[in-house]
Amino acid sequence: MKNKRILARLLAKADGQVDVVKQLLNERKIHHEQRKEYRHKHHHHHHRGKTTEEGDETGSTWRKRRELSADDLENLKRLRAAGVHGNPKRILEIFHECNESIEMTMARTEEVREQRIRNRDERLLVKIFRTQKNPLYQINSFRFRNVNF
Repeated sequence: MKNKRILARLLAKADGQVDVVKQLLNERKIHHEQRKEYRHKHHHHHHRGKTTEEGDETGSTWRKRRELSADDLENLKRLRAAGVHGNPKRILEIFHECNESIEMTMARTEEVREQRIRNRDERLLVKIFRTQKNPLYQINSFRFRNVNF
């Protein structure tokens, strides 16, 4: 027994009888193993993924992750060569929405990027307005990037 406090407590509980302490330690060990087995059975069920078709790999059941196919990788290479950059899964999602047209995907990603910039600029203008209205309002991160006033 590594923990001397528990051993001392068990000895005091058993009035110094070593055989009783050994029995109590054995019961404690069995109880600990049962508790560990129960936890493993009931709290680790999300790791028991279904096997995929490729082999012995287990897929996660709680995180729906789609692996990229060979076609997706080829499409991604073509999109990168055409100048479309960003998150591969988002790019492929837009690519499939645009009926696998590279030109439409380029236009759509540019539109998404411009919308993101417009939203950022609107948030910045709100911060500037609040600062002008109330001088006590502090702006911690001030960034002027392509702001059109």
